[in-house]
Amino acid sequence: MQIRPILTACRVAVLVSLLALFTFSLETGPPRASADSVGKVYWTDSGTGKISRANLDGSGAEDLITGLDSPQGIALDSDGGKMYWTETGVASGKISRANLDGTNVEVLIATGCCSGTSFIALDVPGGKMYWTSSFENRVKRANLDGTDAEDFVGANNPNGVAVDASAQKVYWTYVLGGVRRANFDGTAIEDIVTGRSAPIAVALDTTAGRAYFTELLFGLRLNVLNNTIQSYATDGSGGFGLYVQSKDGLRGIAVDSAGPVLYWADSNLGFIRRWNLTSGDFGEIVTGLGEPYGIALDISDAPKPTATQTLTPTITQTSTLTPTITPTPGPLAVGGVGRDQELRALPAATQTSGESGSVALIAGTALMSLATLAGAAWWARRRRIP
Repeated sequence: MQIRPILTACRVAVLVSLLALFTFSLETGPPRASADSVGKVYWTDSGTGKISRANLDGSGAEDLITGLDSPQGIALDSDGGKMYWTETGVASGKISRANLDGTNVEVLIATGCCSGTSFIALDVPGGKMYWTSSFENRVKRANLDGTDAEDFVGANNPNGVAVDASAQKVYWTYVLGGVRRANFDGTAIEDIVTGRSAPIAVALDTTAGRAYFTELLFGLRLNVLNNTIQSYATDGSGGFGLYVQSKDGLRGIAVDSAGPVLYWADSNLGFIRRWNLTSGDFGEIVTGLGEPYGIALDISDAPKPTATQTLTPTITQTSTLTPTITPTPGPLAVGGVGRDQELRALPAATQTSGESGSVALIAGTALMSLATLAGAAWWARRRRIP
């Protein structure tokens, strides 16, 4: 039997095995978590007249803009590097914008835009901003540069507003009990949630198809309030409530769909809180504030977690023997919350660790190598010289 054909086949087998192992190791590292050091949380403070920001874990807090008159709603255009906010304390309100670091402040609408409670949301692809004016009973809109301001829809004491740009829907809360939505052209107004106490702000998790809103629930005594965060599917189904200890304080809310993680402002207790609905991590991240009101997240550069994957190797026989690795997404278990349950920690998500996955993949690679060597030996026997 000739030795050279066997050695050549063995070299090919080793090359295929090493290449397969390298490709597996790239795909099966531990899942990445959202990086607090990259993302930012922004908020307005009506009590101190400031706009501030911090890392998502609350560290590195800094004031960006001061001297404002009752700032309330805030929204971010992360890709465009701009933040937008409302002020309701002067001349029936105004809307301004600035760079994300607080520089280059521009007044977009100087007077008469937003009186009473006023939140703001952006449709960046469509070049529009939407805001509420509770004293005028209107949801309004304008171009992102403040031009062509107009009434969008009439609304009874509207508070929060949110935009689903992909579905071309605008959502808003109204203080007398619910959440409504309409198409971008103002048609098809419909009630999504009704019969609530006093909804304030609203935020959308378009990835999961859920809407979250803060709500004030009046207790049995006159000035005792039990506040909740309510969650519903964006069509109004599947609601549940999260009781939050506060006294007439819940205001703005934002959601990071990567967790999901909820962030909200409490103007009465003067802090920013967050709650990871997957891990159950809950607590204040920024304290000692005046009256925090609006809140927004900049997570455009933060890495997102990846679900556990099951990798199915497929070896495609070509002239260069290049293996093709096909990842198949697997389930990522997350905890659930029952309807109107008290706030509590949830079980952590169950994930396959990178170490155990690597052991299984190394074993699979070894089996691939043995099979290739057996084939090489059979091929060499076929080429034996008499």
